[in-house]
Amino acid sequence: MNSLLTNIKKAIADNISAKFLVAVSGGPDSVALLHAMYKLQCSCAVAHCNFHLRGEESDSDALLVKKLAVTYGFTFHSVDFDTINFAKDNHLSIEMAARRLRYDWFDELVNEYKYDFIAIAHNANDNVETFFLNLLRGTGIKGLCGIPEKRNNIIRPMIDVTRDEIMDYISQNNLEYHIDKTNNDTVYTRNFIRHNILPQFISLNPSFLSTMLSTQKRLSNISDLVDDFSNTLYSKAVEEKNDIIKLNLSLLPQSNARREVLFKWLSPFGFSSDDIATMADFEKLQPGKHFFSDNRVALIDRNEIIIAPKEDLVPDNSVYNITSDIHYPINLILKTIDINDFILDKNPDVACLDADKCKGHFTLRHWKKGDFFYPFGSLGKKKLSDFFSDSKLSLIEKNKVWLFCVNDEIAWVVGMRISGKFALTSNTKKVLKISLN
Repeated sequence: MNSLLTNIKKAIADNISAKFLVAVSGGPDSVALLHAMYKLQCSCAVAHCNFHLRGEESDSDALLVKKLAVTYGFTFHSVDFDTINFAKDNHLSIEMAARRLRYDWFDELVNEYKYDFIAIAHNANDNVETFFLNLLRGTGIKGLCGIPEKRNNIIRPMIDVTRDEIMDYISQNNLEYHIDKTNNDTVYTRNFIRHNILPQFISLNPSFLSTMLSTQKRLSNISDLVDDFSNTLYSKAVEEKNDIIKLNLSLLPQSNARREVLFKWLSPFGFSSDDIATMADFEKLQPGKHFFSDNRVALIDRNEIIIAPKEDLVPDNSVYNITSDIHYPINLILKTIDINDFILDKNPDVACLDADKCKGHFTLRHWKKGDFFYPFGSLGKKKLSDFFSDSKLSLIEKNKVWLFCVNDEIAWVVGMRISGKFALTSNTKKVLKISLN
């Protein structure tokens, strides 16, 4: 069996009976993949995107791919995109715009027609080119591993097949294909690498592609090892409550490997690699130092990083009037109980106040500068900011705490401490029980 067919058969062996959506541009790589899938009697449909970037040539590609689909008896899906305007409207490069349009449409087809996999014709040369692209831009170990053979529902059956092997297969089977002339334009970085960089390495080592693929697989194994270690450590270091995540930094390794671990933890939240590298040296940072991603903030607090929605850094100044049970912004259940029927509840999410001292209007709000109250069990009044500091709350956590007020005076720091001014005494006749659900 031809080496290309052998590689593809091996790549899809575990999913040979699956339904494949094969992405076909009309170039030699995807034409070879489609023919091989046909020869292997796979259940396939064909997807072709016309990006209208090359005038009549783009239309000619669409006609060729449709002819191939009909010849092989495969369902044919096609779509036309106004790629240039989409790129302008979304502030993307043409390449990134085409990529987003393509994969979004593939996902739509998968959902509508229940395909199991999207088969993409990336090959070994593409993989090595991606290595150099990422190296040029700067990357971590993940970027050096290249393009995965399989990720979720995307499969690349030719990722170990070289471009020369593909062209041999094309020639042996007399397959018609089109050449995208822009692939020869070395203004594009990938093309420059393809035509100017890789040939130099191959001239030094004719087996360079296979050597690089072997190296990338070893790097991928190391990356998996780092991922496993990071995930295990994350489960020990993380504390999640509502939309706030706390990470115990004292569990990080003391070596430079901590940067890789922290990158694994924080990059999913959108933080830049430079900011993550700075956070890795957290011992040198002042508590309260914060970093932003698009919608998150990471706050350094002693030996912790606290990750929260960006808006949590700014206190909410809203004030909510309470006349009975409320369900927004938090759930509070209010109940008045005769002292003879009362059983003390020591749950911190329950406040038991003297009902006669709670006559007037109730409000719920967050803290503001200058707030004070009379912590139950302490002597005299205390600044709320000092109370929070003593409780070791970060700025973000302070901004999340609610205050239950009676006639604008703090009666309960919700979930933490009641005010002694509203506490039960031997003279209490009725209890106002407030429960946080």
